[in-house]
Amino acid sequence: MTTDQDRAAPVITVVLIDDSAVTRLGVAALLAAQSDISVVGEARDGIDGLNLVAAQKPDVVVVDLKMPGLSGVDVTRLMCERHPSVRVLILTSYEGE
Repeated sequence: MTTDQDRAAPVITVVLIDDSAVTRLGVAALLAAQSDISVVGEARDGIDGLNLVAAQKPDVVVVDLKMPGLSGVDVTRLMCERHPSVRVLILTSYEGE
């Protein structure tokens, strides 16, 4: 008989899309500390990110808004059209007032 303790907790799969390698590394390290989260891929731009999401089919995508090529807004719009079950978390920063 299987008990609740015998069942493994579901793992949330995550893809990171950010042109900053330092940011990707930091976010991946923070997420790796969580036993129920697994980073299944990282991309440095929107096109690579969309291809990675199509291949990995993650639960969540963490995306930067300001990237070369496709912006995070464009990536999010296309991702929602192509993969409506994927949840998007926008993580970005801007200098200035």
